[in-house]
Amino acid sequence: MRPSPQEADRLLGKRLQQFRKEQHISQSEIADYCQVSLSYISTMERGIHRCNPMVLMGYSQKLNISLDTLCKLDPPDSQARSQILPELSEMLSELSEQQQNALLCFLKTIKDN
Repeated sequence: MRPSPQEADRLLGKRLQQFRKEQHISQSEIADYCQVSLSYISTMERGIHRCNPMVLMGYSQKLNISLDTLCKLDPPDSQARSQILPELSEMLSELSEQQQNALLCFLKTIKDN
């Protein structure tokens, strides 16, 4: 289900804050980099103000994270699941086609039970 505009603003703000904190970058540093006020960054990360495209690009550049990654607005539970996808993809690439098909069959069996 697609989030409402208000919920999307809140989710995006939380994601931006999470990525910023993971890299130990302050709101002040982001504000300076994006050439906006500290209060704007604060209210935007809390979902009170909508993030404008130039600020979003600033986060992307400063944090060295793609816009696609920053804007992914899946609910938190699906975000947690998606964190294992790169590892699964790497592991799958190391399997033969026969092994991949066997694994797929196994996963379908688990899903159906």
